[in-house]
Amino acid sequence: MVLPLATSILMVAFLYTMNMSYGYFVESRSKRQFTELFGQYVPPELVGRMAADPRKYTMQPRAAELTILFSDVRGFTGISEALRPEELREYINDYLTDMSGIIRSKHNGTLDKYIGDAIMAFWGAPMDDAQHARNGVLAALDMQKECEVLNARFAARGWPVLKIGVGLNTGNVRVGDMGSQVRRAYTGWATR
Repeated sequence: MVLPLATSILMVAFLYTMNMSYGYFVESRSKRQFTELFGQYVPPELVGRMAADPRKYTMQPRAAELTILFSDVRGFTGISEALRPEELREYINDYLTDMSGIIRSKHNGTLDKYIGDAIMAFWGAPMDDAQHARNGVLAALDMQKECEVLNARFAARGWPVLKIGVGLNTGNVRVGDMGSQVRRAYTGWATR
C-alpha cells in the first residue's frame, strides 16, 4: 500500500517541478527577448522597469504627446573634408557616443535614430513621462555643454571645432514599430 502511494506522490512532485521549470524558462526567455527588443532604443534602467511588466508595453503604434529632439553638427561637410576618414570616424563616434549618453542615461530619452551626423530622440514613449518636455530641454542644454568638453579634446588633436544645432518640439504624434519587411524601427511620426 505504501509503494503505490509513494509513486503517486513522487509523480505529482515531479510534474510540479517540471511545470515550474518550464514556466521559469519560458518567462525568462520572454523577458530576454523583450529586453533585447527595447534595449536598442531606451536606457537599460527603463528596460528593466519595463521588463517587470512586459504586457504593459508594446511596439504597436499608438497616439501620444511626446517631445522630439533633432540635433546635427553645423558645417559637417567642411569638417568631413578637413579630416582623414579614420579621424572623421573617431570624431563622429565620440560626438554620437557622448550625446547618446546624455539623451539615454542622463535624461531617460529614447534614441530613435542617427541620420549621418544628426540625432533624433524622443521622450514620452515607450514609457510614459509626465516631464517629457522638461527632460528634452535639459538634454538639449546638456548637449550644448558637452560640446565644450568635446571641443577641448578635439582641439588637443588639431580637429575642427564642434558646433551643434538642437531643435525640440512637443506635440501629438504616432509612435510605434514602423518600417519594411527588411528593416523596422520603434519611431515616432507627426500628425496634424
